[in-house]
Amino acid sequence: MTACNRFNDELNAAICGSTKGDLYLFRFPALLVDPKSLRQMKYEELSKTEMSLARGFSAHTSMVLCTEIYQMDAVFSSALSDQCVVQWKVEYEDQEWELDYNNIDQKMGLVDPYEEVPTEENFKLFLNEIW
Repeated sequence: MTACNRFNDELNAAICGSTKGDLYLFRFPALLVDPKSLRQMKYEELSKTEMSLARGFSAHTSMVLCTEIYQMDAVFSSALSDQCVVQWKVEYEDQEWELDYNNIDQKMGLVDPYEEVPTEENFKLFLNEIW
């Protein structure tokens, strides 16, 4: 990794450049390891639950020299030999995008996303109508 910047504390994310010209966005902190055990840490012994996943983006043709975050809305990156500055627009996603993790409150009048799935009785009636 060559150039790293951290977003604000609320977002808990960071962005780093690589020697191959890619940008990586990941959660901060990247490792969930006890700081006291860092001296004896071996990469091969880390479990996947202790590591942070990264989302990679192809950016430059050479090593990334600088990454800058501007007002949490844009990221600027520059590289060693491609002579360009790339501006990235930051779009925030719902962190609980999977329907399984959404808290749907029926009292608020929100539609249940599973409403389209018929009950067992309705499914059997529908199946008998077809056959």
